[in-house]
Amino acid sequence: MLLLVACGGGSQISDTLPPEVKILPTIAALTPLAIPTLLPALSAKPLPPTITSTPEVTLSANSHLQSGNKYVTQGIYQKAIEEYDEAIRLSPQNHIAYMKRGIAYVRLGQVERAIQDYTEVIRLAPSATQTYVNRAFLYYHIGQSEKALKDLQEAIRLEPRLVEAFIARSALYNDLGQYEQSIQDSDKAIQLAPQVAAGYSNRATAYSGLG
Repeated sequence: MLLLVACGGGSQISDTLPPEVKILPTIAALTPLAIPTLLPALSAKPLPPTITSTPEVTLSANSHLQSGNKYVTQGIYQKAIEEYDEAIRLSPQNHIAYMKRGIAYVRLGQVERAIQDYTEVIRLAPSATQTYVNRAFLYYHIGQSEKALKDLQEAIRLEPRLVEAFIARSALYNDLGQYEQSIQDSDKAIQLAPQVAAGYSNRATAYSGLG
């Protein structure tokens, strides 16, 4: 079992940028796929012409970004992706647009495309710690636990007090049978956020695993 981030009524991938998303760690089942459902390899597309960044271009890109956000709140994810596509075309260094598009892909179940966008966020903004956590959830979902672990380790290296990363890593250590490491992470999570039940739950699971 691996930690998810609860947003509103359900457990979803978190996004630190929009204020309406609250990080509320909880434990929820997320079973790795026995046979990962991967999208077909994306065909190479010709590069779009370079667009000179001007205040007008930036304003237009932000307009498409906001339109995409509205579509997401309405649950119209494909239209949101189209708006984010245009924002990225106009402002290809805008890591927020990639992050938002990645979230829309997650909502559509297009995990591989979401991973690609989160990877681009990390390339453009290497200190975006929450993106490592988000990508870790997706790697876990397709059965790539080692990559998930690496992302959580990097998130903790960048932000040593990131509670959800410790909780997620402790849950992942439990899945991997590394109970001592899980207890250490659970202890740290409890120290940082004693009001969060997931730290205690993960630690209890680890103790049970040790026998």
